[in-house]
Parts: sequence; structure tokens; C-alpha cells
Amino acid sequence: MDKIKKIPKSESGCGVIITTKDREIYRVTNNPTTKKFTLWHQCEDGYIKIKTANSPLPLYRKIDD
Repeated sequence: MDKIKKIPKSESGCGVIITTKDREIYRVTNNPTTKKFTLWHQCEDGYIKIKTANSPLPLYRKIDD
């Protein structure tokens, strides 16, 4: 997976920041145009795109895996 410096501006809908017990930070963003949700893992120097889905629920489950 490639790292990016910033989350794209197209992901401008409501989002959620999730911090795990291991202090890993994830973001679930929403693209209001395509009505898709994306899970990102926050790293020191940017973000890694994990998965995109039609609903945020499968993305939350992905964090637990």
C-alpha cells in the first residue's frame, strides 16, 4: 500500500477518528459525491489507504482484525 501525505479533498464528508488500545490511529472518511467510505491508517508521515466500502460498518470491523 502506498503512503500519501494528505487525505484527498474529495473525502470532505463527515468522518471519524479511531484510536486503538495500541495507540494506532485510524480515520474513516466519507466522499459525499460517490457516497463511499474509506478507512485510512495514520502514520508518522502520512496515511495508508486500507479499504473503501459503501458503508462504514465493514471498515470498523477491519480495525478489529
